[in-house]
Amino acid sequence: MDEGQPYVLNPDIWQVIGATSAEATKTMPSSFGAAIPNPAKDCSYFTSSTWSVWSLFIAPTVLQNCFPEECYYKHFCSLVGILNLCLQFEISKKDIDDIKSGIHKWVVDYERCVPPPLSFPKSQMLIRSMHPASTTSMTPNDSQCYDPPQFFSSSLDPLLVTLPIPK
Repeated sequence: MDEGQPYVLNPDIWQVIGATSAEATKTMPSSFGAAIPNPAKDCSYFTSSTWSVWSLFIAPTVLQNCFPEECYYKHFCSLVGILNLCLQFEISKKDIDDIKSGIHKWVVDYERCVPPPLSFPKSQMLIRSMHPASTTSMTPNDSQCYDPPQFFSSSLDPLLVTLPIPK
């Protein structure tokens, strides 16, 4: 389905990434997590823990210069940065604001970089706000790509935000 898309890695490159990833965890202290299997061979052995170790510690290094377009690598690394903020032992009010704005920017950038699947309605996408008082601060900075979000209330979930998808 995604074959030929600019965010899809070349299969030969993916094999090298998988082998490098599995080899890298052999020398990693076990306190950082279990050694991971080669993701290019079989991802069925991956658990949430192994995906976490791979995503946070290994992938930012092994994926560098591997994508056909650099923006996909940078976008992945911005997600890793957000995850690292979320996983800190202490999170300040500023960190929470950075996490919220980082997630919002990540989704906006995702919609700008990755074309929606054929089955995805192009009209709208739902994003969950992280704090009820902050929904008004979710307006995207880049008004050329998005109209200001339209907020609605629901008896079941008043925190849903509707963002139009760029044309």
